Formats: sequence, structure tokens, C-alpha cells
Amino acid sequence: MRWLRLLLSGLVLVLASLRWPEQLAARGFTPVWLLLPGLCAGLASTPGRAALTGFCFGLLADLCSLEPLGVHAVAFGVAALLLSRIRGYFFCDHPATQAVLGFVLSLLVLVALLSRLAAAEPSFRAASRLPVALAAAVATAALLPLLAAGDRRLGLFTDSRRGGADVQS
Repeated sequence: MRWLRLLLSGLVLVLASLRWPEQLAARGFTPVWLLLPGLCAGLASTPGRAALTGFCFGLLADLCSLEPLGVHAVAFGVAALLLSRIRGYFFCDHPATQAVLGFVLSLLVLVALLSRLAAAEPSFRAASRLPVALAAAVATAALLPLLAAGDRRLGLFTDSRRGGADVQS
């Protein structure tokens, strides 16, 4: 049942990214929608489940883009795994902490994707796209606490069989 909810949430996020207002997208204020479930899994789940969730939603992002298959999958999986590993050092139940971690990790993912594009295409100027990446990281960070709060109610990334959060000790 959980995988069905994850699949439906993935479809909703793809539709949200397609229906995002043009006025905001033209200024670069577009969240990385399909990175959000991986980051939520990184906040609430085990490292393996977080990495798998980030990888699967990254594959979905690869299917929706012109990038080679696996580029987003690896980046999203590594970001989710990293968040699940470092969350023990921070108070991750606070929305401000979630937003800061979401900003840092989404900016890292976007800079990695931009550097990959710059390495593949010599005429691509990654430095000119950094303000857009910064705006996208801010938008992603603003949505992460909202999605994490909704995740607590829906239980997408928590283990309901054990009666609580699926957090490593």
C-alpha cells in the first residue's frame, strides 16, 4: 500500500512541476519537485530506504527530462542518503532546520547537475545559471517542511508496523 501512495505522490509531483506558473518559472523560482520525496525520506526513514526513494524519484525525473538516464537518480539518491546520515547531528523536527538542510542539499544537487552539463558541453556557461539554481534551491527549501509535515500525517516514509518513526538509533 505504501508503494501505491509513493507512486501517486510521484505522479502528483510530476503534474505539479508541469503546471507550475510560468511567471515563477521564468524567474527560476521553480522547486526541484522530485527531489522532495527523497529528502523527506532522508528526514524520516532509514538510510537504505531514503537512498532507494531518492533514486526511484530521480529515475522518474530522468524520464521526464532530456538528461541521460541515471543522472538525476544518482544525485537524488546521494542527497537522500546524505540527509539520512547527517540528520542525527541536527534537530530535524524543526521546520527551520528542515528548510536549511533542504536548501543546502538541493543546491548541492543543482550545482552537481550544472557542473555535469558544463563538462559535457564546453559552450554551456554554468556560472550564468547559478542564480536560477539558487532560486530553485530556495523554492525547494520552502516546500520541504510542508511536505515533511504532510508526511508525518500520511506515513509515507515511517514504518507503521513498528508504531512510529523508522529512525536509526
